[in-house]
Amino acid sequence: MQKLNTFLPNKNLINYQFKSNWKIILIYVVIWFAISSGMIILRLEFLNHDHVITILMTGKNYYLSLANLVNQVTTSGLIFMSLVSMVLVNFTIGQEIRRGQITLWMASPLSRNKIIVSKIVFIWLANLLIMAPALVPILIYGGIASDAGTYFGYLVEQLATMVLFLLMISTLFTVIGLYFSSMGRLTGFVQSAILGYMFLLTILTNVLMSYGYTWGEYLDYINLRSLLPSVMSSNDKDTGFTNQGWVFGSMAINIALMFGFTYLSCFNFKSKDLML
Repeated sequence: MQKLNTFLPNKNLINYQFKSNWKIILIYVVIWFAISSGMIILRLEFLNHDHVITILMTGKNYYLSLANLVNQVTTSGLIFMSLVSMVLVNFTIGQEIRRGQITLWMASPLSRNKIIVSKIVFIWLANLLIMAPALVPILIYGGIASDAGTYFGYLVEQLATMVLFLLMISTLFTVIGLYFSSMGRLTGFVQSAILGYMFLLTILTNVLMSYGYTWGEYLDYINLRSLLPSVMSSNDKDTGFTNQGWVFGSMAINIALMFGFTYLSCFNFKSKDLML
């Protein structure tokens, strides 16, 4: 029990991180609120002349469905929230290590594990706070959609997979930030390279599939973004659903990776010589 307690976050440290970084968090909340609200209002209000909210539809107006909106928000959110995570990791870990501020916490009774876990939990909470302006309106629109009784559960699954994947990416960026903490710009380069690799493989897969090269789907096996499945989608002709086993399997893998990367962060932090 005592060993487990060393991995539990410290509330005071988390509160301190929020007090120290509330301005940058507020800026990101406002920016993401403007982006996500613009996408939602444009798609569901201005372009939706019939003012009929549906989660899934086919035909020429398929792009007005909530399913397609969520897929667009997911793509935009992945880019935006990845950048947010890069900044938060740099502020809360990288800069504190390079400037020696981390030693103030290490001089306290807190263990190294508790310090880094608390910082990771802060990054998770900050991400959730910033994502909320997009999640809440989508759930509200989904609840009043004409086909909510049939597809609302799938909508919740899509949002859950998005949240878990983004939290996993933020934890991965923490591992990288710790490992390259003394190398400054290299941290951002490696994090950006991972983001670029995911989108490059996704675009390449879509291009190959559109030209009839079905083997392109095998690229998903080496694409980290495959852990963010599109639960449901539609086009002008039909609808599609991802196998439920893989949807819940990807959630479980993302959670496992979050805890795995957290453990690696603790191990890496404990092994660092911070010249105390």
